Amino acid sequence: LGTTHTIGTPTGEWYIIEFPFPFREIPQVFANLQTDVNGAYVAVRIRGVSRFGFQLGLQQAENIATALTDETVGWVAIQSPTTQSRWGTLRLELGTWAGVTDTATTRNWATVSLANTPHILVQAVTYLGTEPIVARWNGTSAGFTEIIVQEELSADSEQVHVAEEVSYMFLA
Repeated sequence: LGTTHTIGTPTGEWYIIEFPFPFREIPQVFANLQTDVNGAYVAVRIRGVSRFGFQLGLQQAENIATALTDETVGWVAIQSPTTQSRWGTLRLELGTWAGVTDTATTRNWATVSLANTPHILVQAVTYLGTEPIVARWNGTSAGFTEIIVQEELSADSEQVHVAEEVSYMFLA
């Protein structure tokens, strides 16, 4: 769990985040912008997740040519349990989906039994396509959800994006 204060990060610059201790396996990493200093679209991008850390970058909307100014990004890295963990009545499932594109696809989250419809976090964890994206999910029912990586549209209306890996966390 950590917070990174970025100072005038230009698009394309990557910060190396080192974990305070190595994980046994590659963890799931989730990050979110915690400030709105730039007042415009800023995407948080992650790549190179390993047992020891990851790289964090920011991307602004394609139609903005000025440099980014100070922003704060919060992040959390969670070791994947074998399949599912339980904290009291709360259940947790973590994993990664490969091949997520701009076309919504239905993904199964019911690898284990969750008593309730889960709350879902998703995060693109690769940087294979260079346009700003956000991972999104839509609806949960009968053990399935739709997942997509969506490009922002400030410079053009084209939304085709290459396949990325997306980490997920289900809490129920």
